Amino acid sequence: ATPPAETVSHFDLIESREFLLTRAEQAFYSVLEPIVGHACRISAKVRLADLFDVRPGPGQQAAFNRIVGKHIDFVLTDPTSSRILCAIELDDSSHQRPDRVERDAFVDELFRSRNLPLLRVPFDWTYYPPALRADLLKAGLIL
Repeated sequence: ATPPAETVSHFDLIESREFLLTRAEQAFYSVLEPIVGHACRISAKVRLADLFDVRPGPGQQAAFNRIVGKHIDFVLTDPTSSRILCAIELDDSSHQRPDRVERDAFVDELFRSRNLPLLRVPFDWTYYPPALRADLLKAGLIL
């Protein structure tokens, strides 16, 4: 039986995950890593609030609220300095939902307005490494 709500701890509602990446993300990572592994460090599931700062001023909290709950699937950084080089978002069928279309438009504009490359990759269970490498080169990476 489930205990009454007032006796349920937050910890009772939280479960650990076995894997950091979904199967789809792992499929992409396994193709991405050999392409960029020597030139970039790959971070997964990075919050927008880790990529962008919000300046103090009127509207600061609202701006922070727009980024704090969102993340990017992968971020490529310089392995020696951690300079952010490029972000990668896998676009599966969920990106066609109206709420995701709105979210994606915001994210696209944010990256564009801050001159940070964002590569959108249509989800597939298999990827063609030469095409992915070409897309990364177009995004400005030196591989």
